[in-house]
Amino acid sequence: DLLPAEVARITEQIRDVIVSYREHYPVTPILVLTSLALGADQLAVAACDGVDNVGIIAVLPFRAEEYESDFSGSEELAVFRHLASRCARVVVADELMDRAAPIPGDRSPRTQLARDSAYQRCANFLSDQSHVLIAVWDGRPPALRGGTADTVHYRLASGEPLTNICADILVWPSESGILIHVP
Repeated sequence: DLLPAEVARITEQIRDVIVSYREHYPVTPILVLTSLALGADQLAVAACDGVDNVGIIAVLPFRAEEYESDFSGSEELAVFRHLASRCARVVVADELMDRAAPIPGDRSPRTQLARDSAYQRCANFLSDQSHVLIAVWDGRPPALRGGTADTVHYRLASGEPLTNICADILVWPSESGILIHVP
């Protein structure tokens, strides 16, 4: 729920973090992981524009065809598809997590509980795979499973990173890492 007047400032703050890491660690690979959700996830892609040697990986809660149903209107869907096309890679967190701990039962069609669980698993995956987590967040307690506040609370409480269950997909085994809060 970003205010239009804040979008440019937030994008610039995210960009400042990325540029700062690029300047301080010029040979270290920088990969931005994002679920491409409306709001700050999409701003993160824009923040990478013009920054050399920064890759973008989309980590979706479930397959793009299903995820697209969460976007309302053709404009939102077109923006999502455009941003997904800019990513070096698109992975589905729910499928990766199923390799480690499948959700029992049939999930087709997904119940709301299964959808919420997929979003939460995606958020946890993003947190676990990030050395630096940039959170654009109002500081309020979690209201949605897998939302930003839930992800921040998971990150702050997490001492146990995701085990390396899919070495071919995971970016790197991460420790708790750094959390940067963009209010």
